[in-house]
Amino acid sequence: MFDERKSAQASAYLLTKAGGSMYHIKLIKLLYLADRLSFELYNYPITGDDYYSMKYGPVLSHIYDNINNYACCSSVWAEYISDKENHRVSLINPKNNSIEDLDELSESDIEVLDLIYRQFGTWDRWELVDYCHKPEYIPEWKNLDTGSEKIELLLLLSHLGKNRETIEAIINENEYQLKFLQTLRKG
Repeated sequence: MFDERKSAQASAYLLTKAGGSMYHIKLIKLLYLADRLSFELYNYPITGDDYYSMKYGPVLSHIYDNINNYACCSSVWAEYISDKENHRVSLINPKNNSIEDLDELSESDIEVLDLIYRQFGTWDRWELVDYCHKPEYIPEWKNLDTGSEKIELLLLLSHLGKNRETIEAIINENEYQLKFLQTLRKG
């Protein structure tokens, strides 16, 4: 289930490591790879976003929308991340991104983000796009010339080698959280 504050803080953490700014497509790929690794290591994602196959690889739906429709994005996202300019996003306030300020991120989230940044942080955006297009690395992504297609969580978890019981537990937890949130919103 999408956690906007945590997603914005994860983005801010990666942007801080990159000196405060990066191409938005690189940020989206790094976050996708971080969610994927978090599922692999801990059976839960960092962002909780929905994943889609698009022309330039997998994307995180809500984060993609916040970046590309900044005027409509929530104030939570805008607390941390600037509007896209020349295909880049930046930190709103570079001084407010210490670990203490990013209080939604757990130690395991930081560990995963650090692992991903160490492996891919120096890559340029097109190297990351190419990497995410390779089925030996991201087999759940579907090659599309136009439009988008949802990457089902079941498919992603299967490609990560999760067994049936683990997949069912992860999917049930996601469904439970969604129902709980819907109940809170009604009440």
